Amino acid sequence: MRRLVTWAVVFLVGGLAVVAIAAAIVNNDSPSTAHAVGSSSTELSLCDSRQLELSIRATGFGAHVAALRLSDTEPCDVGELHVTVTVVGRNGQRVPTEVAPPQKFTGPIHPTEELIATFDYTTRCRQRGPLSATALAVGEIGSVTATAPVTLRRDPFTTSPCSAS
Repeated sequence: MRRLVTWAVVFLVGGLAVVAIAAAIVNNDSPSTAHAVGSSSTELSLCDSRQLELSIRATGFGAHVAALRLSDTEPCDVGELHVTVTVVGRNGQRVPTEVAPPQKFTGPIHPTEELIATFDYTTRCRQRGPLSATALAVGEIGSVTATAPVTLRRDPFTTSPCSAS
């Protein structure tokens, strides 16, 4: 009985594979055709920095992101925008901040997409909130900036314990 079930599953999977291949051939969905569609002869124009919106928000994993969105209805190319983020405390003291690679936004952007740059920071001992993050994306199309409050946090794995002196 077990052998019969095994052969039935093998034939079912094989049949599905044959049907999928036949459908791809009939619909002309070969990888070379898909690549050719992606590199169509109509080039996207460069975005104007006024078409772009940059925002800062927390992720569910303890980090933050700078998210670039297109406010226009037509896709465009952002070129290459280098991303920097600065986090400062209430007295203007900078907090060590790191933007994860590749540290830039590149290529096309569509109205329903976001281009994301993740950044992380760790406050020092005795540093107090509120904290403010400023993200800046600069490139050939101009610059886009965003500023938002961020939470005060200390990473117990990378920050030495604060002494009570």
